[in-house]
Amino acid sequence: KCEEWVVLAAEHGCTTYVESLAQQYEAINDWDNATRWYLKLQELNPEMDLAAKIDELFTSKCQLLTSDELVLRGNKSYYGYECEQDYHTAYLYYKIATDKGNADGMFGLANCYFLGRGVELNEDEGNKLYELSANNNSADGIIRKLEELRKKSQDSDLELWKERLR
Repeated sequence: KCEEWVVLAAEHGCTTYVESLAQQYEAINDWDNATRWYLKLQELNPEMDLAAKIDELFTSKCQLLTSDELVLRGNKSYYGYECEQDYHTAYLYYKIATDKGNADGMFGLANCYFLGRGVELNEDEGNKLYELSANNNSADGIIRKLEELRKKSQDSDLELWKERLR
């Protein structure tokens, strides 16, 4: 009965109970509910900067996913497929996939940096990640490398990279 009262008070905007629920759910690794209540707390107290906390919870939740699932979710968020387009969420998915060594995650993360989507624009970091994705056999990364070499007319390197696609 007491728990129901706490939830009811939180739903009606009592910040003390909102924060308490967020912390309780975080303590038991219920990332979805913890995020829900931290977002509610952020809504009630705009002066509180909870973005880092919410990103931390998101990252914890994502550790349970495979790197391929992370890339798929990143692509959906990036392009707005089956969900609202959200570059920051896509960036987070790609970053975690990259941390797990996924070459396609590296390519997605490169796009985010190179175009400044979901993260501050950083073409140098984007180019490094494009190169890394190609070196780790991302088809998209290799195709981008081939296009780059074709533009530079580096035929010997072009043939080597074409071979990697076969």
